[in-house]
Amino acid sequence: MQRVFLLLVFLLVWHTPAQSKQVLTVGVYSFDPYFTIAEDGTLSGIWKDLLDQHLKTLDLQPVYKALPPPRLAKNIILGRTDMTISAHHIDVSDHVFYSNQPVSHITLNAYHKKDRPHISGLSGLRGKSVLIIRGYAYDGRIQFLKDPANKITVLETAEHQDAIRQLQNGNVDYLLDYARPIQNAMKKNQMAPDDFLVDLISQYSAYLVISKRSKNARTIMDSLDQRLLDTQPAQ
Repeated sequence: MQRVFLLLVFLLVWHTPAQSKQVLTVGVYSFDPYFTIAEDGTLSGIWKDLLDQHLKTLDLQPVYKALPPPRLAKNIILGRTDMTISAHHIDVSDHVFYSNQPVSHITLNAYHKKDRPHISGLSGLRGKSVLIIRGYAYDGRIQFLKDPANKITVLETAEHQDAIRQLQNGNVDYLLDYARPIQNAMKKNQMAPDDFLVDLISQYSAYLVISKRSKNARTIMDSLDQRLLDTQPAQ
């Protein structure tokens, strides 16, 4: 009888499916070195490593999907995308939970050669030629740059390394870009930090973001908040 009982227990356990991990669709966008998307679609970067570390520790399975920022914002609102990393954004704030702790501090600068004057904010770009990185929303500043009333000649490039080469060659007056990508590009081009002058435009923090429509959204964010509190400071 005992042998029959043990056999039944074994069969029950063997036929019980393992509990699957919750899958989270994570929206990403090109923002080197935080999210770096190679030509073949391979994703790497500071934020990808951070998400892998924290989500897998919580037994969650991230699935990364590259999306243009406007579509990503819409998907987060509708719950088609579960997570991303971004600054606080008024258009999505009512539809998401943000982490209490920032994961990064982002600095936006205007870079220029020494023969161009310093500026004290975005208004200083009026009447100048400005190079921007294609696909960046610049936290809503594109509208100002492309407003005909500001008489700004806007040029675009897809690569940070190309951007600093154009600036070095005198093709534009100013380059509007984020500090970390430019630092990486300058290292790759073997350029010194003082090759250009730098004027601060803005600083903001980036946070983990999860759609309120995602399964267990509040519980997941609470767990991630604790993980962030227990681990490394914002990068």
